[in-house]
Amino acid sequence: MERLRWPILTVLLAAFIAGLAFLLWEQRSPPGPLVIVLPTTAPLSTASPTPTTAAGLVNINTASLAELDTLPGIGPTLAQAIIAYREANGPFPTPAELMNVPRIGPATYEDLKDLVTVR
Repeated sequence: MERLRWPILTVLLAAFIAGLAFLLWEQRSPPGPLVIVLPTTAPLSTASPTPTTAAGLVNINTASLAELDTLPGIGPTLAQAIIAYREANGPFPTPAELMNVPRIGPATYEDLKDLVTVR
């Protein structure tokens, strides 16, 4: 048994060193291809202000889907829901009535209240 002790320990030590070297090599090499994402800028609008966007406010009673889509947190689906609510219930008497549109709650309204009007 004594005669096999040193060869076994040598093999185990070599396996440990090889495993450690492999782990260190894996940490050093990149995990995959390098992907660089560059920020993009939205194209500037060359259109003149319309009555719904004059003074920087969007009139929720006359705004088109595209105009509503420019509001933060409002995508095409929610813009369509605003238009559908407006068509079903008539013009919004106050901007706060936006909270009656499904999926527009107090948090979304807080983001919108200074950007919309009902004039």
